[in-house]
Amino acid sequence: MDATLKSQLKQELNEALGDCRKVAVANALERYSLPSQLIAVVVGVFGGGLLSTVMPGGVIASALIGLIISGAATKLSDDEAKAIELGDLETLRRYYPKDQLDEKVKPILAKAVDAKKLLAQGAQTTSQTSTTTETVTGSQSREPKAAAKPSSTLPIAPVKLSGNAPHLLLFGRSQNGKTTTAAHVLTDIQVDYISLKASDKVPESWNGYLISPTDTDGQLNWVLDRWEEMLNSSLQGKGKQAKHAFVVDEYISIRALVKNPTKERLKTFFIRLLTTGAGMGLLGGILTQTSNAGALDIEADILKNCSTIAVTGERKNNPWMAKVFSKFTGYQLDEEQKKQVKSLSGYWQIWDNNGPCLSQIPDYLGALKPLGNCPTRQPESETSHPGFADNPFMNTMKTDKTIDERIVEYFQRNPQLATPRTVYRGITITKKDGDLKVGDIREKLISMSEEEKPRIAMESAGHFYKFKLIGT
Repeated sequence: MDATLKSQLKQELNEALGDCRKVAVANALERYSLPSQLIAVVVGVFGGGLLSTVMPGGVIASALIGLIISGAATKLSDDEAKAIELGDLETLRRYYPKDQLDEKVKPILAKAVDAKKLLAQGAQTTSQTSTTTETVTGSQSREPKAAAKPSSTLPIAPVKLSGNAPHLLLFGRSQNGKTTTAAHVLTDIQVDYISLKASDKVPESWNGYLISPTDTDGQLNWVLDRWEEMLNSSLQGKGKQAKHAFVVDEYISIRALVKNPTKERLKTFFIRLLTTGAGMGLLGGILTQTSNAGALDIEADILKNCSTIAVTGERKNNPWMAKVFSKFTGYQLDEEQKKQVKSLSGYWQIWDNNGPCLSQIPDYLGALKPLGNCPTRQPESETSHPGFADNPFMNTMKTDKTIDERIVEYFQRNPQLATPRTVYRGITITKKDGDLKVGDIREKLISMSEEEKPRIAMESAGHFYKFKLIGT
């Protein structure tokens, strides 16, 4: 069996049997130590009296015999206790109720047997086929891989993020273990996590927020206000950020619920994060149920910065897991490998370990907590909220900023070209602004582009103009 998997299963077994061992050791010591002491006393007292009548020094001889018997029994009990502590199941069964022990051991042994059957079929194969590089809106997604060594079955090793692809792209059906997998690969890092599913639970150390389908736009903008400030602050060298991951579960569903400007804002944030964040310790995580590449709306070349992992928790989803992994990595499984994946039982992952690789991580054993309700962006003011990292400029923000200032802030968050209507929808409009319309924003943008030291650039886009920030 693979050494890593063997070690993993052994650790699970040790954790499951920890209390059993303590009880069994006590039973082993009690079984032999007390009787041996009684036997030694009986032999020493009564045997000594009997032997003294037939031979000189009979009492001493009898005492020695008692000590030998007691020592042998003590050694036996110590040997049995040591075997239990070292994990010998046969010895453990002699000193612990069999039905209770089987209840703890059988699930782990069944997992080991399944893994052993898979490995017995042969060695790894990573047969691949050439694919065409297109954007994720196309039917293919990755460049062809180097020729693989011919073999027959997929290896098994604990899933992890690749150093060359530090971000996370995770596919899996509902309740198939996406969040649990993310918790195993995103270790020693602060995590911000958002999801539409109220049933989700996350590790205690995570900042987990529940997004409402009725207020998705406002809540996602609240989240992005904070995420963008963290990314911008790191890019500008304003203080060292702790290692941090930004994870969106149900990514495609959340995108479908928000307005186009917010949709574009989410896309732009992840493009910037996936291309610039890793060097500053900022990682992205996209979790989704569908293998529809076009719905992600992120180019294939950018997604190469992600470790692609597909998960399954039901046997009927096993072929889907293999198919989506192949689609996003370019690896093609041969028929024997497909049969291997199809036969899997329980929660499994397939991931890129310099070739297709299977993993079966254990349940997350740390403390979990439910998601908190996500706040929504307030239209006229922003207040700090615990959980996500605060905006480093939050204390200096005012409710009476000029239109110019709000336009500049919008483009600092969204550096791509934008129409006046997009800018209008992306800035805060207060009651003090009166009946402000898109045309007013257009005139303001044109005016800012014609200043002596222009802050805004204007570019023709056919029958209309787009604008972007060029200076502050």
